[in-house]
Amino acid sequence: MDTANPLDYLNTQILHWEENPENETLRQQQLQAFHSPRLYEFLAWQYQELAPSGILSVAGRPFPAALIELPSSLRSSPDSLLGQLRQVRQQALPDTFHQTSEYYLNALKSQLPAMWDGETYCLSSLQADEPLQLHCRTGTYFKALKTCDILEFELLTQFGKRMPDAAEFGAFSEELSLRQMLHKNGNPLLGDCGREAAIGISLAIFFRKGNDYHALLRTCTARNAYSPRLFHSVPSLMMQPVSADHQGEYSILHNIFREYLEEVFDHPEIEHLSEASAPKAFYQHPDMEYLQQLLARGDAQLELSGMAVDLFKLRPEICAVLIIDTPEWIENHLSEKNELSRPADLTFPASQSKITPSTIESRIFAVQLGKNGNLPADILLPDHFSPPGAAALFLGLRTLQQRL
Repeated sequence: MDTANPLDYLNTQILHWEENPENETLRQQQLQAFHSPRLYEFLAWQYQELAPSGILSVAGRPFPAALIELPSSLRSSPDSLLGQLRQVRQQALPDTFHQTSEYYLNALKSQLPAMWDGETYCLSSLQADEPLQLHCRTGTYFKALKTCDILEFELLTQFGKRMPDAAEFGAFSEELSLRQMLHKNGNPLLGDCGREAAIGISLAIFFRKGNDYHALLRTCTARNAYSPRLFHSVPSLMMQPVSADHQGEYSILHNIFREYLEEVFDHPEIEHLSEASAPKAFYQHPDMEYLQQLLARGDAQLELSGMAVDLFKLRPEICAVLIIDTPEWIENHLSEKNELSRPADLTFPASQSKITPSTIESRIFAVQLGKNGNLPADILLPDHFSPPGAAALFLGLRTLQQRL
């Protein structure tokens, strides 16, 4: 292949990656891009004018997340954000896009043979004016990998190869062949533009322990070649049906509650159980009944905090926040005197300083917040967090701080 052509070069890198998953040259190239502040400056440059509410920025640092503010009327009624569930595709992508994305999916399958293709809810269109509505359709996880996650691989590979400075951003954007194909179909922050943009949900949980609030976070490893450990909110999930009742499971709250059990308490994944034929059976689990009691009596509040779009993958994310105002929640879940589950692999770091993804050994950890709901300095950094996790944590902290 002629590697002078950006798309040919990308195809070559994907095929080499499939042959050699431990490709050190590619890994270093992508890592260099991932840790470069210029990468985040480039994404802010490219999407600032397309983002309805601007680009996430913390302490002057841009993050790879476009923000979409929600009216207060939607925040307290999460499922009212959802519009029609329909099977409408507005545009198609060229054959060259699908050829490259097929190479990418084959490479992932060879490295992750247990990976499976579940159904998802994906973006059809976002109606940004009043009333704001997120219209969706059903899709599949593999199609999301082929039309969204491939964009991250392309971005990191091409940026790491060239490492452009600000003066070169315009020319460099033309080298992102797959991303350019999407942009020609419209604003990918508001419409599918031909891709299968599977919708994620990230929940930021803040709970009281004694007199202090803590943020519940987790560590995760990305599947791409650079594979750094990252922080994320917990739970984070794909919005998806696990049964044939697509309309019945078309609910933000239902998906959050299901994943709350799976990720926070290590409850077995419902899609692998016979319960999939009764997708709401988990509401009878003691941990879920307890949470519902806290919500009903006002000791906990669950609401939307906003929306974001991961600018690496161009995947939309619904951000929500669960604020647990009573220390009873963590005390009861850590106690062995009742039937409630203990949070899976939960730790409380002894030191609140210099918390990085490499210094946390447990899967889930709790960070103590300051009296004003502030995080410890230098934990919320662009290359420490997954983009949707950073957005959910930032928007959730803003909600908590307003309450405090």
